[in-house]
Amino acid sequence: MTTTPDLDLSAAARALRAPRVVCMAHMDPDADTLGSALALTHALRAVGTDAVTAVGSPAGAADVVPGRLQALPGAGDLVTTEVESHPDVVAVLDCAVAERLGGLAAVLPRARRVVWLDHHQPGEPQGSVVVVDPAAAATAEIVARLVGELGVALTGDVATCCYAGLVTDTGRFTNEATTPSALRLAAELIEGGVDVVGLNRALFDVMGFEELRLLGRVLAGAYREPGGLVWSTVTEHELAEAGLTLADTDGVVELLRDVEDARCALLLKQRATGGLKGSLRGVGEVEVASIAGRFGGGGHRRAAGFDTQATVADVVAGVVEALDARRERG
Repeated sequence: MTTTPDLDLSAAARALRAPRVVCMAHMDPDADTLGSALALTHALRAVGTDAVTAVGSPAGAADVVPGRLQALPGAGDLVTTEVESHPDVVAVLDCAVAERLGGLAAVLPRARRVVWLDHHQPGEPQGSVVVVDPAAAATAEIVARLVGELGVALTGDVATCCYAGLVTDTGRFTNEATTPSALRLAAELIEGGVDVVGLNRALFDVMGFEELRLLGRVLAGAYREPGGLVWSTVTEHELAEAGLTLADTDGVVELLRDVEDARCALLLKQRATGGLKGSLRGVGEVEVASIAGRFGGGGHRRAAGFDTQATVADVVAGVVEALDARRERG
């Protein structure tokens, strides 16, 4: 395995020069994993590579992309299970552990090469080339550099997909990931032709009526713990009734975080097949990546997630315990 420095993407670019490349995004995709995978797919096609974007799915379902991400160029042309068993190259985007790829993870050991690109430290990356830059605002920022290494301009579809990952992981350029390099890249992407108004509206402002009703129920069912945790739950069945996916709830946890005196927000999404998907947001000094680590997950200081078979009560108790311990340490 070769781990390349964050500014030296030549090894990754060389590894991606192949007849056929599969760019993989994780299950319940957010804009960074999907935008990064689509951007790399568009860039590779521009240099003559037969590239496809595949999205992890626990059941190989066709409806794996949140409605808000359907605006991304290429989002309607994805595969979930139709991946050849022995591809030339697989690129894994913004995915800390292989398990988050669902059924697609089985393809990794059979690929000739695996290129792993992330701004989180992967748990056990199964990659021939691993590029990790924790200083990057989003995996999309790393992909944008890699696109340049491939000799492709940051314009059109590539720019739009990269911008989607960047604007979401920076919280619309409001959180600590909003670095000078992130803002410089945003300017470059906009110069490349991103429809900022249209894309931002699709990603953040448009909401279906059933989604609005579900949001009201989730917020009405919120709880506040004495230690500063604000949390709520939603089931996959409730989401399905509203025509939504688990990833469509990403904005809800931000609303829970905005409660006065909240130190941490938690949204637990109950899968129909069992288990929970948790989204955490930290406020002030609270670092949530280590809290997510208690349940086998990870992420950033202020935004993290996990998948667990624990009960709702056990997860809430574990988060409260972590917050209390942090407060005692001062």
